[in-house]
Amino acid sequence: MRDQTRESEARWPLASMLCIGTFGTAHSPAARLYHRRCWVALAVLIVGSFLSSVAGAAYDAPGTRWVFAALLGGTFSYIAWALWRYVSALDELGRRVQMEAMAITYVVGMAVFVSLGGVQTATRWNISPLVFIGLELIRSAALVAVSRQYR
Repeated sequence: MRDQTRESEARWPLASMLCIGTFGTAHSPAARLYHRRCWVALAVLIVGSFLSSVAGAAYDAPGTRWVFAALLGGTFSYIAWALWRYVSALDELGRRVQMEAMAITYVVGMAVFVSLGGVQTATRWNISPLVFIGLELIRSAALVAVSRQYR
């Protein structure tokens, strides 16, 4: 009886959840598509940022900051859309685990960024929008923690 229980337990690769934030690509076309979309988006961001900085340095173009801002916003909006598509393609348990991890990330992110906003106001320190990437680490850790409930 115990062996049957172990076989029916949820088993997801820990490394994939921590490093990538998904349940792995081995058996999921949706995860492979999500990973491809993320790599393409990040490549566009890197190349676009490089070209924007080169153009800004070479031509002293005043709009290069706006180009970078648009690239950054567009890239992460696209990644968020790709994540939503990935989560929508999961089964009910996988979707629930992902959504619980996102909810934890939202609450922690709100607390961290309200605190950082207070520090920024008090010290006139400019917080880089790239700090938001740290939320992905929180989501990955939350994904592992939530998935352990179903083991």
